Amino acid sequence: MADRVAQTVVARVLEGKVESIFHPDSYGYRPMRSALDAVAACRRRCWQTNWVIDLDIAKFFDSVPWDLVVKAVEANTELPWVVLYVKRWLEAPLQLPDGSLQIRERGTPQGSAVSPVLANLFLHYAFDAWMAREFPGVGFERYVDDAVVHCVSEVQARQVLAALGKRMAEVGLELHPDKTRIVGRFSRS
Repeated sequence: MADRVAQTVVARVLEGKVESIFHPDSYGYRPMRSALDAVAACRRRCWQTNWVIDLDIAKFFDSVPWDLVVKAVEANTELPWVVLYVKRWLEAPLQLPDGSLQIRERGTPQGSAVSPVLANLFLHYAFDAWMAREFPGVGFERYVDDAVVHCVSEVQARQVLAALGKRMAEVGLELHPDKTRIVGRFSRS
């Protein structure tokens, strides 16, 4: 119970610092934003572009690299105790249903109060800010580890998807091979 309270405190401290830097098209686990808001934005953009990349990051919460999570936290707080707690929670072993402990080397504590803000902070740098910098004219909606990216052509969609695959590899992640695809919309004659 004490851990849950401490995680909530850290989550609120971090949210207070990072909410203002988050991309407007990041919707998951954020105040005043919902999946329905993401769907509405996606629907509007689908009328403007004919191609989308529907992407999913494979096993995001199980595989996010700790060093980059900590680096993102350190860049957004001057409070050493926040960084200390985040490191401890990341490195804590996972207790299995039989009571045994499993040592982990990656991933965030799933179901914890602090994981959503850590996920959004990490993906702000790994995806949102990167997309805005590398493909400034390409719109997207991200809901935690899922996103829809809007492209004007199939060629652009293939280019962006290839670059996203490389980017995810740079940050220790990968796109889910079965859940990530390019989808085209063809106008009726």
